[in-house]
Amino acid sequence: MDNSCQTDDPRRTLLRVNGTTIEEKCAELGIIPGGRNSLGMLKEITERYGVDIYLFLDERIARHSTMKDDLEDFRAVPPQARPYLEISDFFRMIQEQQLGIPDPESLSAEIIAVGEIECVSCGGAIHKPYIRSYLSPP
Repeated sequence: MDNSCQTDDPRRTLLRVNGTTIEEKCAELGIIPGGRNSLGMLKEITERYGVDIYLFLDERIARHSTMKDDLEDFRAVPPQARPYLEISDFFRMIQEQQLGIPDPESLSAEIIAVGEIECVSCGGAIHKPYIRSYLSPP
């Protein structure tokens, strides 16, 4: 029996990070609200730790709404038309549209909030960690 998915589960890796709350774990990883982090680092955190990272393109929405409201309000809107993108969608769209971007390490986003949101579609009430960030225009 192959158990590779259990050992590769990024949520298990996140559990091993020091801290008891998602805020403490993210601080241990260098993610602190009000700070800036490179898109490369944020992408790595998504891939390695399974944290959903949302890049907001609209500053007002990024600062004055909640993740729960945004996910509900924009559920029926195609990802490319939302005021935010999950970081993996951002990089996929850049690649698909063959847009040349500088090195992801040279682009950064402001961390707006870190938290957990209830994910009822995950097969029961599971709290998924997220990072809310604002990608300001260059």
